[in-house]
Amino acid sequence: MLYTGRDSDGRRIEWGASHIAAQRDPWWVYQANDLTHIAYESLLRFALDRLERYPQGIEARALIQELVADLSTELSADVGNWGEFVAAKASRDSYPEEGLCWLLMQASRPGNLVLATDACAALTLLAIVQRRAESVRSLVQRELEPFDPSSSVLHSLWSELRFLEPRTSMPIDQFIAELFERRVIRRHLWVAMRKLRHQGDYTFLIEVDDGRIRLCAKDGPVFTNPRLATSLTFLQDIHLINERGLTPHAKKLLANA
Repeated sequence: MLYTGRDSDGRRIEWGASHIAAQRDPWWVYQANDLTHIAYESLLRFALDRLERYPQGIEARALIQELVADLSTELSADVGNWGEFVAAKASRDSYPEEGLCWLLMQASRPGNLVLATDACAALTLLAIVQRRAESVRSLVQRELEPFDPSSSVLHSLWSELRFLEPRTSMPIDQFIAELFERRVIRRHLWVAMRKLRHQGDYTFLIEVDDGRIRLCAKDGPVFTNPRLATSLTFLQDIHLINERGLTPHAKKLLANA
């Protein structure tokens, strides 16, 4: 509801107090940032499922060519470039993001395969988030740029917006190829290397050996939003909330705050 600004019946929510609306803005950016993760991680799973066909490995370029070819058969012939795809898929009047997320989660479950139709759904999700983020670009920049002003190390919705916007006129096949190379495969290797270097964790899903890439393991998209259930349990444990809401103790603390 905080992300869409609508209730469960689709009615627009009037936030009322300005401080509530102010709290909604950073949450919206957080949720949109999370949706970008879901889209990219679903595309990674699509690549991993295809990579499984090559136990001896395959050149990254050849793998990407296969992925692009599969996706091209699913895309409308009327879509010539990324900008046209965004315009065709992104509607500001409806909110298909939740449905797309659950479709991608289901496709990525152990034992399932992410198909080209699912990968197209991931591209659709990315297009929708891009269009929404462009409409509140200053808000996205305000919330995320301070974490990395150059957008060169840490990646977020802000860095991805800056990556996607200049490629509006790029032919769709070329765009998808660059997306897989720079934002899916290289990004995973970069993140895994940082975790190995700084945390000692081996999280590589892909190994690179003599110019070929090989599957190590599979993973799928996950939400990174705060652990709300854990937070609620914590508040219950210290007697601030119960099944009826705020406890008398919590109300007293708020009154004296």
